[in-house]
Amino acid sequence: MADELRIDPVWLRSQAQALTAIGDEAAGTHSWLTSALAATDRSWGEDDPGQAFAENYVGENEQVMRNLQDLIQQEREFSRSVAEAADAFETGDAEIADEVTRADEESTRQSRPLSWPRPLSWPGGAGQTVAGTPGYADPGAADRSVSPAVSPSMPAESPSVPAAPAASVPQANPAADAARQAGSQPPPASRASDSGNPVGNSGTQPGAANPAADRRNGGPGRSVGPTQPAYPKWTAPKPGNPVAPGPQQAAPGGSRPNSPWSSLAPPAASGTPPNAAPRGAAPPAQQQVPQQAPPGAPPRRAEPPKPKDDKDTGPKPSAANAKVARALAQRHGLAVKGFDGPGLDEHTVAEIAAAIEDVKPKYPQIDLRGIAIEQTIPGTWSRIVPSRDDATGHRYVSWLVFSKDAALNPVDFAETISAATASGHLVRGSDERPVYSSIIRELGACLDVAGDFAARARGQRALIAEHWSTLAPARRQDTLAVVVSSYKAWRNQLCGSCFQRGQLAPERALIEAFTEVELHAAGAVAPAWALRELLVHASRPEDPSGESVAQSTP
Repeated sequence: MADELRIDPVWLRSQAQALTAIGDEAAGTHSWLTSALAATDRSWGEDDPGQAFAENYVGENEQVMRNLQDLIQQEREFSRSVAEAADAFETGDAEIADEVTRADEESTRQSRPLSWPRPLSWPGGAGQTVAGTPGYADPGAADRSVSPAVSPSMPAESPSVPAAPAASVPQANPAADAARQAGSQPPPASRASDSGNPVGNSGTQPGAANPAADRRNGGPGRSVGPTQPAYPKWTAPKPGNPVAPGPQQAAPGGSRPNSPWSSLAPPAASGTPPNAAPRGAAPPAQQQVPQQAPPGAPPRRAEPPKPKDDKDTGPKPSAANAKVARALAQRHGLAVKGFDGPGLDEHTVAEIAAAIEDVKPKYPQIDLRGIAIEQTIPGTWSRIVPSRDDATGHRYVSWLVFSKDAALNPVDFAETISAATASGHLVRGSDERPVYSSIIRELGACLDVAGDFAARARGQRALIAEHWSTLAPARRQDTLAVVVSSYKAWRNQLCGSCFQRGQLAPERALIEAFTEVELHAAGAVAPAWALRELLVHASRPEDPSGESVAQSTP
């Protein structure tokens, strides 16, 4: 594939949970509609107009309810598919990682360091390699091979005599052996040729070649390989015209003049120091010389020691947060997840626990199973995950989730809540304890789940009834327009998130009203008290209707 696919399983699971919440909410709406339709009890009557109405209405109504039920089922299946896709992506990544790890370990076991076959040695001296050794190939030999220079007095090779192959081994030289055994050393000219430009080489510097290959070839500039032409046949000099190999002239056989490996070793010059190398030591060409900086170069500075890779650097889990998590699990029977994450703000975790401790015991109908700190949908700081027992129809909240980003960056979160409070979008006082108020808000949503979302359909009616009870008898005689205008002004005491496009949004208004009452108690506004009482009463199993509202307002 030319394109890459990036999937965030955490985000994908949060989407699946959000879809599940939507499906549960739709199921609640379907349940409420079914109950409301059953309560009508054929209110259109049995006369002819009623029967005519029923012929169209009943059939269409049943079809709409079936379609809604099918839609809810499809939405739930889709949310499960999204969650399964997230699991599949994670499982696939883990399997690929295992395969890569196994392949790396296998390649490490199979890999071995490369080694050259040991070359054969010349009988006449150590370090001279026989060209054409089976299994030996020097890829740079062709580039480094240089034909030996021929003296003008040396005739060209006779075509009638075949050239000796370069792989042939020269005869042992007794004189050279005797010179080595006596501890003699090549004259200074020969030593100079070892460290300088080889004889017969007119351009290739030994430093440019491979030193290891030079040592295999018997010294710098030595030509090895079956493609190397044989040395020219030596011809005796004519009388009166002696010829001796000069410093720029190759000796027969490719060996340097005056070297221990030449056929005739001249006596060492007077004053030549004896060979200090022990017997059996490698020739100078094979001795390793420590690398030194060129003259004039600045001295090399010692590299500072590299710092140790400390994997333990970074934030660590807080013992205080772990203690809070254990307390929540023990006191309220909650499953706790994500509280041991590194870097979580301790004050944030403490505020989460304080909200649970203050509110949950007051409302035992809240069926909350777990609380978690993990990634949420971008822009969402907290949420709940409602669930339903298919066997009994009981609704509960499986998880109350607080944003991990907010717990890691409490300052940014506080600024966001402060801005929303200042604009009137959230209830007043939310910015004083941003984490605490957020958890209170989600606990109000848990009450809505416990009441099977029944309070939503009665929110507007409860507000109207509460407003009407506050009007003086004289005001009740006003025109309908005056009463409606008075009602809207009274209702607008609620915060901005309670409305959507100028209309009351019951699902948000109930939660914000509950938050305001919990934060301010008697100081909460009258509309908030009315909606909070409706929410609480509708969540109680013994009073699901929520009709006894507007009696507890201050």
